[in-house]
Amino acid sequence: MMIAASFDAVRNVPLGLIAAAVPLARHASLAISARRKAAHPIAAGASERASPLNQAVVASFAFLLAAETGLFSRRLKLDNVYPAGAIAFMKQRGLHGNMLCDYAWNDYAIFHCAPPSRVFVDSRYEMIYPRRVIEEYLDFDLDRPGAQRMLAAYPHDYILIAPAGAAARVMNRARGWMLIYKDADSRLYARSGPAAKMPGVPVTGSARDAGFP
Repeated sequence: MMIAASFDAVRNVPLGLIAAAVPLARHASLAISARRKAAHPIAAGASERASPLNQAVVASFAFLLAAETGLFSRRLKLDNVYPAGAIAFMKQRGLHGNMLCDYAWNDYAIFHCAPPSRVFVDSRYEMIYPRRVIEEYLDFDLDRPGAQRMLAAYPHDYILIAPAGAAARVMNRARGWMLIYKDADSRLYARSGPAAKMPGVPVTGSARDAGFP
């Protein structure tokens, strides 16, 4: 069932692998043991007598490998670049409001900034957002005609995007927005107002190692 679900949706592939790993490993071990006994019955008996030592060596190696790769860490290493520095800056300055984020960052922003802050479009976009709204977001994200209209049509308080890409070109031309934070991973803009008038902006921060939580 899990293998069939994996073919049905790509996001089920990890679950399918997890579910199949234990029975596959068990049956592979039984198959190898049976083949070894059939080919070398005497050697197989000696191997079984030495198996506790072998198991201890394998267990020690597995423990060291897990420790080295961070398996016992309380934080999960993320597989993408996230705006950890910009989010930390917002929390330090008490900034919150409506955020237009890079699409890949929306769930990250929700986890760290909700409920005081809300994002424009999140990963449920196909389920709850009208097609018109999605197209307007893509106009902004891809710097298509109408990108500037996207900034004026909704009450965004902050824009959080990557430093390179089409959306960055849109913000370079945008009026009424101030860059208030930047680092190697992200750019944070505020609509003209108190946040845009903070002393020392734009603040240049350092990109942080983002993890979960």
